[in-house]
Amino acid sequence: MINGSNHDYLSNQFLGGLTPPQGNLGGDGTGGFNGTVGQINLNNFAGEQFLVVPEPAGMAPLRRPA
Repeated sequence: MINGSNHDYLSNQFLGGLTPPQGNLGGDGTGGFNGTVGQINLNNFAGEQFLVVPEPAGMAPLRRPA
């Protein structure tokens, strides 16, 4: 996720993705600024809130032959 320099405002850019259309979450989950992101509960947003990265050995079938 991308947040403010003081860790007090969340954008809508997440590597698990948020269901579009989704505006910036801000500090309160609706785009408002309140000085913290501690009150945002990602369970309130649709979709999976994680990203799976395969281990390098598991990616071998995806590589092109040399």
